[in-house]
Amino acid sequence: MKLQTAWLTILIALVLTLTAVVSAQVLDFKYLQDLSPPKTSQPVFLPGDVFLTRNANEEENTSPGFWNHCAIYVGDGQIVEAQQDPGEVVDSKLNEFMDRYPEIRVLRVRVAPERYGVAAASRATQLVGTKYRLTASISKALRVVGRGDNCVSTVRRCYQYSWDNDPRWRIPDGVNEYPAFRLVWEKGGL
Repeated sequence: MKLQTAWLTILIALVLTLTAVVSAQVLDFKYLQDLSPPKTSQPVFLPGDVFLTRNANEEENTSPGFWNHCAIYVGDGQIVEAQQDPGEVVDSKLNEFMDRYPEIRVLRVRVAPERYGVAAASRATQLVGTKYRLTASISKALRVVGRGDNCVSTVRRCYQYSWDNDPRWRIPDGVNEYPAFRLVWEKGGL
């Protein structure tokens, strides 16, 4: 009986010691960092993923809200975005777009991205060459088809086509807060 008690005491002491060592390692912040993937590791982006960006220089963040630009991924390493210079909706290379902005958030449609995202991306490629118009998303009265698009109205028109419903986004923050999207990746000091 004494032998069993001694072994049980040793076993309990061993378990407590191992638990303390493991707990100390788990609580070590560096250890936790090593377990998590780096924030900047890039996932596979899907057609229809929406990119929200923010400039590092506060003076360049002229849009209301936190996010100041949005674009849509169309596949094959290409982004479609409305740019004030050159004054139209353009297609850009993903790697150049990523290098341009220090803070990026990527959203994906929650339900059937292979259907809705692909349809939105398809519509985006059709909008390339559309004239840029800064006020395109301010009010419905100012949204005249063919008069031009800004970054938000470009993405809105893509998803309006895909969903057959106008999400009514006015600023990039509206896209960020829209419940039909989920966060898939972000870069920067968010």
